[in-house]
Amino acid sequence: MTTPRRTGPRPPRPSASPEAEVESEVTTRAKIKSRTRSRDKADADAESPAEAGLSAESQTDSTAEAAGVSWDEFFADVKDWLQWARRRILPWVVAPLSMLLVFVIGLAATWLPSIPRVVTSPVGPTLGAIGEPLSIEIPSLKIKARVVPIELTKDDVLNPPADIREVGWWKRSAQPGATNGQTLMTGHAVHTGGGVMDNLGDVHRGASVLIKSKDKTASYLVQKVFVWSKDDVAVHSEDLFDPTFHERRLVLVTCADWDGKVWESNVIVYAQPA
Repeated sequence: MTTPRRTGPRPPRPSASPEAEVESEVTTRAKIKSRTRSRDKADADAESPAEAGLSAESQTDSTAEAAGVSWDEFFADVKDWLQWARRRILPWVVAPLSMLLVFVIGLAATWLPSIPRVVTSPVGPTLGAIGEPLSIEIPSLKIKARVVPIELTKDDVLNPPADIREVGWWKRSAQPGATNGQTLMTGHAVHTGGGVMDNLGDVHRGASVLIKSKDKTASYLVQKVFVWSKDDVAVHSEDLFDPTFHERRLVLVTCADWDGKVWESNVIVYAQPA
């Protein structure tokens, strides 16, 4: 059996109910809001890098500002601590260190060899000629002798006094202590001993020589000690004996180098006023 086809116009669809229309409107509004939110989110994502930069910069400034305040406080604390240490701790440290330093210096000074710092004379400086000399003393050699005036021989030889215990002063030389010219004195050296100047060659630089007159003393310090042969003395006789040479110098001369028959050399000592 065949179902007959309906002819004629198609019947209209039933219209929606009021509830369906409200639901459709709500759905449409929700979709619009969803699309609007999506666009806002996209715009926010596009602007976020710049905003993030601004935020990071602001955070950095805040951190720096906070750090600056922190460093200031730190330095203030350090300054306060240093002032406290200077008042409380430093005196207790400096005092022991000072004592230790003094002790070390004193200990080092005891280990150093004794050396002369100043060469001086037991009497004051000679201010002028003392007149005719009467005695001579060389404390380091334990020499203490009478002084007598002597003169050259006809052969221009200056001989010591006849008494081997006396020292001769050449009276044509300057008086001891005089500011002009040099003073010349000589004494015996005896190879068997007993001469007043036997050990003159042992005197050291800086040794004191005292020459006394009736009421004054001329003080000298030894500057040079050496030995010359008879020939050397003859060559330098003017330098040694001329009374106008070498102002204020004292010259002491004696014999040296006994060869069994004669003395071959002379010991010569130069001294200057103390």
